[in-house]
Amino acid sequence: MPRGSMQAEHLNIRMWFPV
Repeated sequence: MPRGSMQAEHLNIRMWFPV
């Protein structure tokens, strides 16, 4: 998987699940 995809997915997860 491209790094950009992982970063975008991580940001999306943090948006949906703020810590």
